[in-house]
Amino acid sequence: MTFAVILATLVGQGLTMPLVIRALDIEGAGHQEADDEKLREISARVAAIDAALTRLDALEGAVSSPETLEALKRRHADRRRYFIAACQNLGHAEVIGLAASLQLQFVEAERASIAEIYARGEIGDEARRRIERELDLEDSRIRHSAESGAGRLV
Repeated sequence: MTFAVILATLVGQGLTMPLVIRALDIEGAGHQEADDEKLREISARVAAIDAALTRLDALEGAVSSPETLEALKRRHADRRRYFIAACQNLGHAEVIGLAASLQLQFVEAERASIAEIYARGEIGDEARRRIERELDLEDSRIRHSAESGAGRLV
């Protein structure tokens, strides 16, 4: 008898729990909290990028390579645009995922090309390993950036 009461209580509570969660909108509140936290994170990233761009502007004329300075500005401006877009697409992780997928395809194309060049003997093993390491880092950066830019994966 006691076992039946315990079983009925546990099963009854277990079956009603999803209804209680829906009624209290706990899931929605959790998603909203995660989205708010992601917006704060992205805002901090944009502020940091803005600080870097301001620093780069201050270096104008003080560096010997204006091309390098322009390349850094473009890179940071691109990152800034990426995170701004992430804010606008929060909750739509597929948009960010598609962009990351495209970038990863470019990395794979480079990786395949380097493998062919190495196979033909046009570069040595040490050069191939250095390039592969850079491609590995770029792959990792893209994946991390996609995870950081996406709100919650839907």
